[in-house]
Amino acid sequence: SPKPVVNITPDTQVYRGERVTLRCDIQTGGDTEWTYSWYRDGHTFYPYSTAQEFTDTDYYYYSSVTYTCRGSRNDSQLSQISDAVTLSVS
Repeated sequence: SPKPVVNITPDTQVYRGERVTLRCDIQTGGDTEWTYSWYRDGHTFYPYSTAQEFTDTDYYYYSSVTYTCRGSRNDSQLSQISDAVTLSVS
């Protein structure tokens, strides 16, 4: 199964108050409809989103936080869980 990649905009180091957008990229070839689940420090915090991008408005409670994502399809195929990406907040 494919392994997603988490991308963080604008960067993995941000200042509190910046807008932080997470993107879960799954390379599968073809036009696959995925549903995305997001994990913050290993805990599900935004399950079952059909949007590939998500804006986290609670990150500023942390000085450092890790994100992972996973995709599922309606044929019940699950992607792997992405490698963790760490966001540092100053």
